[in-house]
Amino acid sequence: MRTGVQHIILSAVWLTYGFGASAQKSKLDSLAAVLKTAKEDTNKVKTICAFAQVLDKATMFDSALNCAAAAESLALKLDYTKGLIHAYTLEANICTHKDNYPKALIYEEKLLALYNKAGDKNGIAWVYNRMSTAYWKQGDFPTSLKYDFLSLQLYQQTGNKNGLASVYGGLGVVYLEQGSDSLSLTYFSKSLKLNKELGNEDAEAGDLGDMGNVYDDMGKPGDALIYDFRALELEIKTHNNTGTARNYGNIGNIYEEMGNYPEALDFEFKALDIDQKAGYKRGTSSKLVTIGSIYTRLKKFALAKLYIDSALNVAKRINESEYVRNAYEELANLDEVSGDYKNGMKDYKTFIAYRDSLINRQNTKKIVQTEMNFDFQQKHAAEKAEQEKKEALTEQAHRKDVVIRNTFMVAFGLTLILAFFIYRGFRQNQNANKIINMQKQVVEQKQKEILDSIHYAQKIQKGLLASEKLLLKNLPEHFILYKPKDIVSGDFYWATMKNGRFYLAVCDSTGHGVPGAFMSLLNISYLNEAIAERNITGPNEIFNHVRRKLIENVSQEGGQDGMDGVLIRLPEYGKNGICMEYTAAYNPPLVIRNGKAIELGGDKMPVGASPKQSISFTPLSFDLQKGDMLYVLTDGYADQFGGESGKKFKYRKLQETLLSISSLDLKTQKEKLEKMIEEWKGSLEQVDDILIMGVRI
Repeated sequence: MRTGVQHIILSAVWLTYGFGASAQKSKLDSLAAVLKTAKEDTNKVKTICAFAQVLDKATMFDSALNCAAAAESLALKLDYTKGLIHAYTLEANICTHKDNYPKALIYEEKLLALYNKAGDKNGIAWVYNRMSTAYWKQGDFPTSLKYDFLSLQLYQQTGNKNGLASVYGGLGVVYLEQGSDSLSLTYFSKSLKLNKELGNEDAEAGDLGDMGNVYDDMGKPGDALIYDFRALELEIKTHNNTGTARNYGNIGNIYEEMGNYPEALDFEFKALDIDQKAGYKRGTSSKLVTIGSIYTRLKKFALAKLYIDSALNVAKRINESEYVRNAYEELANLDEVSGDYKNGMKDYKTFIAYRDSLINRQNTKKIVQTEMNFDFQQKHAAEKAEQEKKEALTEQAHRKDVVIRNTFMVAFGLTLILAFFIYRGFRQNQNANKIINMQKQVVEQKQKEILDSIHYAQKIQKGLLASEKLLLKNLPEHFILYKPKDIVSGDFYWATMKNGRFYLAVCDSTGHGVPGAFMSLLNISYLNEAIAERNITGPNEIFNHVRRKLIENVSQEGGQDGMDGVLIRLPEYGKNGICMEYTAAYNPPLVIRNGKAIELGGDKMPVGASPKQSISFTPLSFDLQKGDMLYVLTDGYADQFGGESGKKFKYRKLQETLLSISSLDLKTQKEKLEKMIEEWKGSLEQVDDILIMGVRI
């Protein structure tokens, strides 16, 4: 073992010269000198662990993992529990930094076993928090949240501030991934406050970077840059190469979104340099694609192709389908912008193939998880039935004993007989109450399971709605009032880019709640198919395609399920001329210009089976002017019952309301509409999903 460790040390010290990392080299030289004469005792375990930690921070992951394994081996030999915990922790950390999360979880399980054996609540909570991170990195958000809240509960019991800060940070990350920006900022702020108080600069830098990501997600690049630069300053100060590269990349991405391409390139190249030296292939591929994308925007097509091809080669070497997909997507975009249509079709088809392959893998994973859940439920049901059978036999035997006992008690007189009847009545009432309580618990549990499933469906549906980033890029001034009647909705808003055109759909699927949500998912999939796969460009032809698919697949038994709505096509934001091409199936758009309402036309037929299903939707257009207010909406707001007489709000009243508020800022418009419908509804039930989108041109 000594020879192996010395070999790792010598190699690592030599490699640090290539990085110019004087601080790391100095630490390695010092630790190497200690290890040359160290005895095989607990101090040597500590020194090897310290050596591995320096290597990990210098992003020399393979050497670091070898050192940590050597520390583990010596700790086992010495039966040194603290050293073993330190070694397992390092091994899990290094595997995490290498993105090998399944292997990291193996070491986490070993750590959990040690802390459970010792009954150490803080240790158990700490491992739960780490496991939450590993599951989050693999996209398993429900499991991640489960471990976070288990950890939080234990840390609150022990009052451990470091632990609480870590869990708050983890919760912030998971809620950010799920699109809950306000909750995410709340938890990151709690974490940042505790880490500042405790002087944890590494963790403080992570919180600042995460808050930058939230503000970027919210479409506030200025605020995002403030937090990212604060994070970068701390990462450089603490010599955290991985964190430094990450923040350089984040800042570069924001500058790219802002159109400041020279600054974006500067920061992306700094991030690329660190990732390449560290041998971090995923980061290298990602940065190369981003740089290629920027060169495409600058119309430096030769440079763009050079960097995107390099990204593709790296992604293929490490066999990362997601990164291969991203490179082909950017290649297809480059082909389109540069006019290379021959390669464009080939690259786009390859991108589609990789995209669909990834989707199929995700679907397969969901099916396997469903089967596992079903097997568990079957097993649980069998165990419950067996337990109930045992309880029934026990109860039967008990009743038999009561009958025998009561026979002998008759001789003791009427008083005892009366007492017996009173006692039996009490027992019967008690058993009846027990059965009622059990039935209540079963109903409550089933209700919880159903609600949990619907809430999960809500997350899926939210993921398919138009992203705020895409909307802000193409509609910088807009608001969305979205109020599902139930947890999930039949109303939806959807958007995509295709061939330099922006498509926006605001639709009302048949039904609401779970049936409506299923229809909305189906309608979105057919819209995607028409534009992305069939390359249909005209809004009316897209609706014709969706209608055909609905009739073929859901209207075979005479049903007329489908949707009403509007599909709009606009030029890419910033292009000259704003000619809106659209098709409307009922619910046409409304434009307010200079204080006057302009009602646009549309077809009075649904996207679905109807007596007019053989008639094509009408291609329509309207020239928008700067300052116009465009409203697209479903019928839920106008159909809501309320007011003093309990009548419908009505479309005419809604139009007058929109006219009266159209000059206000977008945030105020949304607030007034929301307040008005809540006051109108009063104590009455919401009758349908509500969706209004307002856009200032």
